[in-house]
Amino acid sequence: MKFLVFFLVLSFTYLSFAETKVAADSIKKAETKVVEKKKQTLCPVLGQPVDKGVYTDYKGKRVYFCCSMCVAEFKKHPDEMIKKMEAQGIVLEDTPKK
Repeated sequence: MKFLVFFLVLSFTYLSFAETKVAADSIKKAETKVVEKKKQTLCPVLGQPVDKGVYTDYKGKRVYFCCSMCVAEFKKHPDEMIKKMEAQGIVLEDTPKK
């Protein structure tokens, strides 16, 4: 009987450590997940499809919008919006050279 209790305690202990290791491995994989790079297709302000005729150039990058009102909104917090797009894997076009 003592052996059975000892065996059960040992088994539960092993399983709890095994679950912890699996959870830790899953977290590590999620943290190192590579974000897929993609072109900008949505407005960073409203999330609507972009109109390539409505844009602004910021720090050497061209940012497209769905309407001209979004350009003004973007200019209030441009760095935050660019960081958000980069976190989503969006690669902005370089500003065309003149």
